[in-house]
Amino acid sequence: MKPLAHRVIGTAGHVDHGKTSLVLALTGVNADRLPEEKRRGLTIENGYAPLIDPNGETIGVIDVPGHERFVRRMVAGSGGVDVALLTVAADDGVMPQTREHLDILRLLGVSSAVVALTKIDLAPDQTWLELVTAQIQDLIAGAFPNEPPIIPVSVRTGEGIESLKEALFAAVKTCPAKPESRAFRLPIDRIITQPGVGLVVAGTLLGGPIKVGEAAVVYPLESPTKVRGLQSHSQPLEIAYPGQRVAVNLANLKKEDLKRGDALASPGSLNPSYIFDVRLEVLDNSPMSLKNGRLAQINLMAREFPAKVVLMRAEELTAGQSDYAQLRLKSPAVA
Repeated sequence: MKPLAHRVIGTAGHVDHGKTSLVLALTGVNADRLPEEKRRGLTIENGYAPLIDPNGETIGVIDVPGHERFVRRMVAGSGGVDVALLTVAADDGVMPQTREHLDILRLLGVSSAVVALTKIDLAPDQTWLELVTAQIQDLIAGAFPNEPPIIPVSVRTGEGIESLKEALFAAVKTCPAKPESRAFRLPIDRIITQPGVGLVVAGTLLGGPIKVGEAAVVYPLESPTKVRGLQSHSQPLEIAYPGQRVAVNLANLKKEDLKRGDALASPGSLNPSYIFDVRLEVLDNSPMSLKNGRLAQINLMAREFPAKVVLMRAEELTAGQSDYAQLRLKSPAVA
């Protein structure tokens, strides 16, 4: 089994249910890095922090936005997550994005979770806490192979924080390691230029490992490059493994050559395509149906693109139905 450092925890839950404050209490890092986020007290972009386990290993934590306007960014941040940290505020209970985020986690195949019942210091009494706990139990019933623990916490008083850490470490230990392969793939969710360093891209590594000095290609444009350096949570590496949050220093490319949602991968390992064959599911609670030939916005890791949906056997899919389909794109993508 790979070390816990090769696992990722991702937050989920409704806006203002305390995800970022909880990450700060767990890691000591404020994952809201943008001035606008700090000014508004609202997570807009995915944030990242290291969680140190009792053995000194670093587990990656991704803090996602909870507001309904930023759900696509939540999808981008949740790709590659091993354990979901679902937050429900004790004074609010289950809210719309609580349900939406849980649906997304299920569709992405996240199979392990821990629930934090946050802001317990704001609950009017114990009876209310018991009612909210029962509401959460109804919500998560059957959503994961093993029923997630529900940990009452307060970042204001510190109650439950250590118990939550223990539950997260226990959940991480039971997660299967991401499979290694000869080819590496890093969906790019951040692109920055650092003075004296050059172009740096970041994401959660899928496949691999990846090594300093390796040749690489940025897809779908198939731009050749080379791995000049690697870091994980500001620590330099010579090699990174699947499941790690990785920053990669690239040679021979400029920031304007890349887009968020591109993929850094081994040469020849991916084939850009205008057509994807998929199994398409309409959620049981969906208020909308999906008609054959509809134009839809597709979210693939950090990539967003429009596509025409062509159903293979039906003219329309309603709530709870699924079928094979083709996604026909106007520009190529990789998956």
